[in-house]
Amino acid sequence: MWNLFAKLRKPIYAGLDASDQSVELVVITGSSARERVALRVKEILRPGVIEQGKIRDRGLLARAIKALYATHAMRHASLPTTI
Repeated sequence: MWNLFAKLRKPIYAGLDASDQSVELVVITGSSARERVALRVKEILRPGVIEQGKIRDRGLLARAIKALYATHAMRHASLPTTI
């Protein structure tokens, strides 16, 4: 399996955004002089997981976040322990 983090040089920064419709992950690599977006992915959420900015189903949200990491071979990334 291809591992994203094995191919990238440090530093690596990641941002995770959750909305009512989706969860998005952005990974940025490089130095401040040569930053680049290495990855940008989106997982669509089932209706009702997040409503009006409030998490309604933690389990489904956690599965969606884990699916982002699993789909893109990020097995070495740390996942949040609480949502």
